[in-house]
Amino acid sequence: HLHYFSEKSIGIAAEKSGLVLEKVKMITSSEWLHYQWIHLAMYPQMGRPSEFWSSNGRLNIYQKIVVQILHFIHKAKVNHCITRFFDSLGIGDNYIIFLRKPI
Repeated sequence: HLHYFSEKSIGIAAEKSGLVLEKVKMITSSEWLHYQWIHLAMYPQMGRPSEFWSSNGRLNIYQKIVVQILHFIHKAKVNHCITRFFDSLGIGDNYIIFLRKPI
């Protein structure tokens, strides 16, 4: 993952644009984490496409069970708690930037 901005560089860009940086928050989608878990569980051999992401992929019984367990974990909001925890440490995936015009 690439982060093109730090909080400091966002502040500099905002200032050069005539805006004031109010606040920067990090928020990572729990959906993103959910699909990363599935991809990890279905990780294919080198050079082969993942059955999960393939439109004609056929999951074996083991893979179907793993996907169902991961869906249950996601619906139970476990992924949400994990992503909020990492967001609170500042190592999440997405920024929300609050800017305002100076008075």
